[in-house]
Amino acid sequence: MNMEKFTYLARMLAQRTHGKIYEGYVVNYLWFKLADETIQPVTQQYVNRHADGSDTGLVNYARLSTRAEGEDHAFIDLYFPQFRIGVECDESQHFATESSQESDKRRTEDIKRAIPGYREYRVPVQIDDHGNRVTPEQIQARLDEIIAQIRQAKADMGDKFRPWRTDLQDWEIAQSEHRLRVADGLMFRNGGEIRELFGRGNGLGTKVNNFRTNFRLSDGRRVWCPTLSIVTVDGATNSTNIVSTNSKGVLNLITTDGQQILEATPKHKSGKTGTGNDYLTPDEYRRDRAEHPSPWTTCQRITFAKAKDALGNNGFQFVGVFESTDDFVQKEGIWYTVKQLVSIEVALDSQK
Repeated sequence: MNMEKFTYLARMLAQRTHGKIYEGYVVNYLWFKLADETIQPVTQQYVNRHADGSDTGLVNYARLSTRAEGEDHAFIDLYFPQFRIGVECDESQHFATESSQESDKRRTEDIKRAIPGYREYRVPVQIDDHGNRVTPEQIQARLDEIIAQIRQAKADMGDKFRPWRTDLQDWEIAQSEHRLRVADGLMFRNGGEIRELFGRGNGLGTKVNNFRTNFRLSDGRRVWCPTLSIVTVDGATNSTNIVSTNSKGVLNLITTDGQQILEATPKHKSGKTGTGNDYLTPDEYRRDRAEHPSPWTTCQRITFAKAKDALGNNGFQFVGVFESTDDFVQKEGIWYTVKQLVSIEVALDSQK
């Protein structure tokens, strides 16, 4: 085991969800009894509950904390991405009422929709679904059953199984695979690592001052790293406030299902914006595009969004290839152009 894998495991297996005293036992028992360093464990795996199965549902681009769930997102207690297997530690509150059981059922359905082929194994650690108290022996027997299922899943994959690697940086792993997929969940620490994917870096994966974040590829596509806008909701008035995070005042939003990116262009490049009157209307946008044509308005965009991984590290994740459309949507009085997801995978060798 190298130091990178050791550090990852030490941090990942030490994560706890506040108030869940049995979760640490379940997670650590499974990992150490499994005893297979080719398998990657992820604790508190983020899932967008509105995602539709395109794998963008695993990208925590809102950079939400792993300490709380909601109707919009969930965190799987222990997730094995190579097999799309999730393990949930069920304390007594999961069986307390019919409402709580129904809530768990809806949550699982949302996760299955977000992760194609997802399998979930639940571990009752206090009482079972009939209200009977479970013994330590029963818990261990259940965990051993899950370990057997994971081992079988690996065996069933045969040559298609991809061992967990920490001897390479994520950008090096993508290069070795000659492709980039949303489902891989790779994290790129800076623009320099993204440029390495397309042969535009310095060979070290480091960021250099003269590197441009967004750039053109030889096939006409563009690599795009949009700065996502900050969205806040006023609980008292239920009103939404959207704030740009770039100097030009452009607003960029990814829809909750990961299928579209919405972009609003300010009328003036001062960066001082706030209301619908500050942004181009559909007619103004079309006129501006005709007067100032740009390949950015028609090209496909290989897109990376700022995200947070399960350890809380910030970086960029590939969220798909998006294509400009002629559609517009209006939110809070502001008009947005629509970029539609067209692919969740891109070959790297031909994109330099």
